Amino acid sequence: MSGGIGKDQADAMRAIASRYNARLIMAEARKPSAAFLAAVPVTISDSKGRVILRIQTDGPFLFLHLPPGRYSVRAEVAGQVLSKSLQVKSKGAQQIALIWPKPAGEH
Repeated sequence: MSGGIGKDQADAMRAIASRYNARLIMAEARKPSAAFLAAVPVTISDSKGRVILRIQTDGPFLFLHLPPGRYSVRAEVAGQVLSKSLQVKSKGAQQIALIWPKPAGEH
């Protein structure tokens, strides 16, 4: 499930977040607060390096049901790649935030 553009959609995504065991949030560092990002290409690979999901997000939230295990998450915005590890356990949920620095030259 991907989305969260606009307040209503973001509120709807937050309301269902607990149904998913893996949650990603994508934003750009801004002041006074981060700016959510959409249309972010995301690749999730399992512990053996096999790609299990390749998607372009519809909003700043990407919620997934994944089997327990270790995964690598790779996402790219404006040519800048961020990679993070994701550990999904049999109970509970894992949430990671992918925060890109603001573009060079912006204050």
